[in-house]
Amino acid sequence: MALLLGVLSTICLVLPWVRVGSRDRSSIDMIGSAGALDIIEGATKAIVVLLWFLLPVLVAAAMLSLAAGRIRLLGWLLVPLGLILGAIVLLLLIVAGDVVVWGAWLSAAFAVGASASAIMVLVGEREGTR
Repeated sequence: MALLLGVLSTICLVLPWVRVGSRDRSSIDMIGSAGALDIIEGATKAIVVLLWFLLPVLVAAAMLSLAAGRIRLLGWLLVPLGLILGAIVLLLLIVAGDVVVWGAWLSAAFAVGASASAIMVLVGEREGTR
């Protein structure tokens, strides 16, 4: 369940996150626009882009760990998703207010669910080893 929710949360990165005028923009569009408008630039822009694309890499690594039978590693890889995406959507809500649309909410909800499920996997695996 944790992996499925993690996959869904990363798919939601390309869904509409904010409405600007009559156009919806995904999270990736927002990063591109912020770079084009020099809101973020230089090293900050590179760090934001790298960190943003790290999220799908975490989920892909969790898929590989499941295939390898490393369930605890899967849990550790998915725990940060809810913290990261939840914090970003909360910050976006504080900064942008009511322009936040359904893609951001879905991504955060799936990511928090993935993190909660991953924690349950970690606790369950720990209890099973006693």
